[in-house]
Amino acid sequence: MAVAKSLDEAVTLAQKVLGKGAFVRSVPKIKPEKLEDDVEKARQKFAKARTVMGTEAKKLKDAIFDSMAGMRTNALLYSTAEFGLDKKSKGDADKIDKAHKIFKGFFDLDENGSKLALKEYQELQDHLQQLEKYKACL
Repeated sequence: MAVAKSLDEAVTLAQKVLGKGAFVRSVPKIKPEKLEDDVEKARQKFAKARTVMGTEAKKLKDAIFDSMAGMRTNALLYSTAEFGLDKKSKGDADKIDKAHKIFKGFFDLDENGSKLALKEYQELQDHLQQLEKYKACL
Protein backbone atom coordinates (compact mmCIF):
# COMPACT_ATOMS: atom_id res chain seq x y z
CA MET A 1 0.00 0.00 0.00
CA ALA A 2 1.32 3.44 -0.95
CA VAL A 3 2.01 6.07 1.67
CA ALA A 4 0.23 9.35 1.03
CA LYS A 5 2.40 12.46 0.90
CA SER A 6 -0.47 14.86 1.65
CA LEU A 7 -3.85 14.75 3.33
CA ASP A 8 -5.60 15.21 -0.01
CA GLU A 9 -3.76 12.20 -1.40
CA ALA A 10 -4.65 10.18 1.72
CA VAL A 11 -8.33 11.11 1.28
CA THR A 12 -8.23 10.03 -2.36
CA LEU A 13 -6.54 6.71 -1.56
CA ALA A 14 -8.90 6.01 1.35
CA GLN A 15 -11.96 6.83 -0.78
CA LYS A 16 -10.79 4.30 -3.39
CA VAL A 17 -10.39 1.62 -0.72
CA LEU A 18 -13.70 2.41 1.00
CA GLY A 19 -15.75 2.62 -2.16
CA LYS A 20 -18.43 4.99 -3.44
CA GLY A 21 -20.81 4.49 -0.52
CA ALA A 22 -18.34 5.73 2.07
CA PHE A 23 -17.75 9.33 2.96
CA VAL A 24 -14.29 10.65 3.75
CA ARG A 25 -14.06 14.20 4.97
CA SER A 26 -11.98 15.90 2.30
CA VAL A 27 -11.58 19.39 3.74
CA PRO A 28 -10.40 19.42 7.35
CA LYS A 29 -10.95 22.50 9.47
CA ILE A 30 -7.25 22.74 10.16
CA LYS A 31 -5.03 22.17 7.16
CA PRO A 32 -1.88 20.11 7.84
CA GLU A 33 0.11 22.42 5.57
CA LYS A 34 -0.74 25.36 7.81
CA LEU A 35 0.27 23.37 10.88
CA GLU A 36 3.57 22.47 9.24
CA ASP A 37 4.10 26.12 8.28
CA ASP A 38 3.40 27.15 11.88
CA VAL A 39 5.96 24.63 13.14
CA GLU A 40 8.52 25.87 10.63
CA LYS A 41 7.93 29.49 11.65
CA ALA A 42 8.34 28.51 15.31
CA ARG A 43 11.56 26.65 14.45
CA GLN A 44 12.92 29.73 12.69
CA LYS A 45 12.00 31.96 15.65
CA PHE A 46 13.67 29.52 18.02
CA ALA A 47 16.82 29.44 15.87
CA LYS A 48 16.87 33.23 15.83
CA ALA A 49 16.38 33.34 19.62
CA ARG A 50 19.20 30.83 20.06
CA THR A 51 21.48 33.06 17.98
CA VAL A 52 20.44 36.12 19.97
CA MET A 53 21.10 34.25 23.22
CA GLY A 54 24.58 33.34 22.01
CA THR A 55 25.29 36.94 21.03
CA GLU A 56 23.99 38.27 24.34
CA ALA A 57 25.98 35.66 26.27
CA LYS A 58 29.15 36.85 24.52
CA LYS A 59 28.27 40.44 25.45
CA LEU A 60 27.79 39.30 29.04
CA LYS A 61 31.18 37.60 29.08
CA ASP A 62 32.83 40.68 27.59
CA ALA A 63 31.14 42.92 30.18
CA ILE A 64 32.30 40.65 33.02
CA PHE A 65 35.89 40.70 31.76
CA ASP A 66 35.76 44.47 31.20
CA SER A 67 34.44 44.94 34.71
CA MET A 68 37.15 42.72 36.18
CA ALA A 69 39.87 44.58 34.29
CA GLY A 70 38.49 47.96 35.33
CA MET A 71 38.16 46.96 38.95
CA ARG A 72 41.69 45.53 38.97
CA THR A 73 42.95 48.83 37.59
CA ASN A 74 41.04 50.70 40.29
CA ALA A 75 42.37 48.32 42.95
CA LEU A 76 45.91 48.99 41.81
CA LEU A 77 45.36 52.75 41.92
CA TYR A 78 43.87 52.63 45.41
CA SER A 79 46.55 50.25 46.68
CA THR A 80 49.27 52.76 45.81
CA ALA A 81 47.39 56.00 46.62
CA GLU A 82 48.65 58.26 49.37
CA PHE A 83 45.32 60.14 49.64
CA GLY A 84 47.05 63.51 49.96
CA LEU A 85 48.86 62.42 53.12
CA ASP A 86 52.58 62.11 53.85
CA LYS A 87 53.52 58.41 53.82
CA LYS A 88 56.80 59.30 55.58
CA SER A 89 54.89 60.49 58.64
CA LYS A 90 54.19 57.57 61.03
CA GLY A 91 50.61 58.74 61.74
CA ASP A 92 49.82 59.30 58.09
CA ALA A 93 51.49 56.02 57.09
CA ASP A 94 49.19 54.12 59.50
CA LYS A 95 46.12 55.91 58.08
CA ILE A 96 47.22 55.16 54.53
CA ASP A 97 47.82 51.50 55.44
CA LYS A 98 44.35 51.21 57.02
CA ALA A 99 42.74 52.88 53.98
CA HIS A 100 44.61 50.48 51.68
CA LYS A 101 43.24 47.53 53.70
CA ILE A 102 39.69 48.90 53.45
CA PHE A 103 39.98 49.22 49.68
CA LYS A 104 41.66 45.82 49.38
CA GLY A 105 38.73 44.24 51.22
CA PHE A 106 36.28 45.93 48.88
CA PHE A 107 38.13 44.96 45.73
CA ASP A 108 38.65 41.38 46.95
CA LEU A 109 34.90 41.12 47.53
CA ASP A 110 34.25 42.47 44.04
CA GLU A 111 36.75 39.97 42.59
CA ASN A 112 34.84 37.15 44.29
CA GLY A 113 31.60 38.46 42.77
CA SER A 114 33.22 38.55 39.35
CA LYS A 115 34.42 34.96 39.74
CA LEU A 116 30.86 33.93 40.59
CA ALA A 117 29.58 35.82 37.54
CA LEU A 118 32.10 33.96 35.36
CA LYS A 119 30.99 30.64 36.82
CA GLU A 120 27.37 31.49 36.05
CA TYR A 121 28.38 32.55 32.55
CA GLN A 122 30.12 29.21 32.01
CA GLU A 123 26.97 27.39 33.14
CA LEU A 124 25.00 29.49 30.67
CA GLN A 125 27.47 28.55 27.94
CA ASP A 126 27.01 24.87 28.79
CA HIS A 127 23.25 25.26 28.36
CA LEU A 128 23.68 27.11 25.08
CA GLN A 129 25.96 24.36 23.80
CA GLN A 130 23.28 21.85 24.76
CA LEU A 131 20.75 23.83 22.71
CA GLU A 132 23.07 23.65 19.69
CA LYS A 133 22.57 19.88 19.67
CA TYR A 134 18.90 20.43 18.79
CA LYS A 135 19.54 22.39 15.58
CA ALA A 136 18.82 19.34 13.43
CA CYS A 137 15.35 18.72 14.84
CA LEU A 138 14.42 22.29 15.66
